[in-house]
Amino acid sequence: MRRWPTLWGWVDVRAAGPDVLAWLEARAREGYRFRQIRRQGDTWRFTMGAKDWLQLRERAASDGLLLRVERYQGSYFLFLKLKRHPGWLGGAILGLLLLLMASSFIWAVDVKGAETIPPDRIRKEAARLGVRPGALRYGLSGDRVASLLPALIPEIHWAEVIFRGVRAEIRVVEEKKIPQDLMPEGRSRPGDLVAARDGLVHSFLVLQGEAQVQVGQPVAEGMVLIRGRAGGEPVQARGWVKGLVWYDTYIEVQTRRPLETPVGAPGRRWILQAGRHRWVLYQRNLPPGPWKVQAEEVGLGPLRWIREEVQGVRRQVQILPPEKARAWAKEEALARVLEKVPLGAAIVDKTVRILWETRDALGVWAQVTVLEDIARFSPEDDGP
Repeated sequence: MRRWPTLWGWVDVRAAGPDVLAWLEARAREGYRFRQIRRQGDTWRFTMGAKDWLQLRERAASDGLLLRVERYQGSYFLFLKLKRHPGWLGGAILGLLLLLMASSFIWAVDVKGAETIPPDRIRKEAARLGVRPGALRYGLSGDRVASLLPALIPEIHWAEVIFRGVRAEIRVVEEKKIPQDLMPEGRSRPGDLVAARDGLVHSFLVLQGEAQVQVGQPVAEGMVLIRGRAGGEPVQARGWVKGLVWYDTYIEVQTRRPLETPVGAPGRRWILQAGRHRWVLYQRNLPPGPWKVQAEEVGLGPLRWIREEVQGVRRQVQILPPEKARAWAKEEALARVLEKVPLGAAIVDKTVRILWETRDALGVWAQVTVLEDIARFSPEDDGP
């Protein structure tokens, strides 16, 4: 069986003559493939592979059919154009070779997630491991570099290295250190412990300073919880204050949702683009539409080398039953509000309510009550 054309390209054909549809059916039984067959008045329009068109055009004429090419695209036609201009052909081949060579190297190293560590320090250590501008991308292991970076830079807790075309992206998560002003040697710095957010005092412990709140008292963000005073002298307030804090969210959920389901194995295309002109140099196993395309692009001067992964999808509308829609909406609302809860906080209570509901949508409100340390240090010179 013939495959849909890859290297040759394709043509959009208008056919006229007696019984065009029967002729197409006969050729299809021989293994030829036609797509997007449609009738326009007294003629038929369809798409076929360029190689098949070269084989069938004379045969169609002998059968009394007139095949007229309305549109064409692909490497075969690009070759015909360049053949008339040998200089262009040589330049295109040379440009393609240069593009392939250039895309095999790393030209930029990006650092993301660094807060206190200088990005240049991370780039320097990554260069020692091989990730640097001008390095050959093939043969480099991002996992190996990511596992070694925390050993070379102790301030890094976690790292990840991703190669995107000619760029290398280094993502890091830094170790969280206790602020210097809260360390024992920093106790001489005067200041108060104030509320980091609104809440209700649950319990507290004063190690140094004067308590300004009581259990069960509501507090607002910025309010002084433990005053930095001892015997009338300014000191650094020390201790902790646990408080009940509320986080909530509201979302609207559609019960009729578009759904895309992947169908079959993905196909691939390699495209060379110059300005508005695009040439498909290679394509394989392209599924019938509709498509979902993921592309990687490499630029070299005015040229763009594009590699696409084309996944066929089946689009449909998913209608959630009322019970399933309510359950899913509650889970989604609760997940959204839990994203706001800081790490280490203890969840005390959860509340989820459906505020309104129609045939196509519903609105959900969710709230969680957590117990967390609401005190933060505020130096005296900064004010409460």
